Amino acid sequence: MSTLQPDQAWLRDTVTVEKYLDDGDYNVGKYADPVTLDLVRVDLTKDYAGVGNDRTITANATVFLIARYTTNFPSDIDDSWLRARLTYKGHEYCVKDWSDYQDPDTGAPFSIELKVI
Repeated sequence: MSTLQPDQAWLRDTVTVEKYLDDGDYNVGKYADPVTLDLVRVDLTKDYAGVGNDRTITANATVFLIARYTTNFPSDIDDSWLRARLTYKGHEYCVKDWSDYQDPDTGAPFSIELKVI
């Protein structure tokens, strides 16, 4: 059994990520040097939590990174990526959640999803 690979043409976006380091003066965040990720997919569909009129937005977008295609694919994804600043088409977002997936046959990294708000 092998993992299905998406068509590379589906990955048409570019984002810049700056990992959050700590709060600086006046509670202004300090960030690491920016890293550009090419060949990613940004889905601007909002995610909600709750039911009925008691719903809140949990993410404004999801960024899909595919190990096989994405340049600078991160090998160190963990909770240190939370609060990272992600820039897409001139708009800044904050990473609120992440998920990583491995190939079921080899255990090698397959993809990462970043939830941003």
